Amino acid sequence: GSFFISFPEKTYLNLCTKVLLEETTQITKDNEDLVSELCNIVFGKSKVLLAKLDMPMGMVIPTHNRDPKIVTSGRVLIVKFTTELGSFLIKVAPGLT
Repeated sequence: GSFFISFPEKTYLNLCTKVLLEETTQITKDNEDLVSELCNIVFGKSKVLLAKLDMPMGMVIPTHNRDPKIVTSGRVLIVKFTTELGSFLIKVAPGLT
C-alpha cells in the first residue's frame, strides 16, 4: 500500500517556519526532511486505525506527495485537515505499491 501527505506550498512553508523557528520562504532539500519525518509520525499513529477500516498497510514508507492525483484501480481514502497553519491531505491507497 501507499500512504501520502500532501501540503499546499503555503501550508508546507508555514509548518517549516513553526517547527524550525525561522522564516522559511521556499521548499529546499534541507527542509524536505522535516515533512518526511512528519509523514513517519502520522503513519505510525494511523496504521492501527487503518487496519480497523479494513485497509491494512503492512510495510509502507510514507511519503510527501505533490501530485494531486493517485492512479490506482483500488480504493483510495483521502482525508482533508484544516489547521491554523493551513490545510493538507492524507491519502491512503492500500492496493498501490
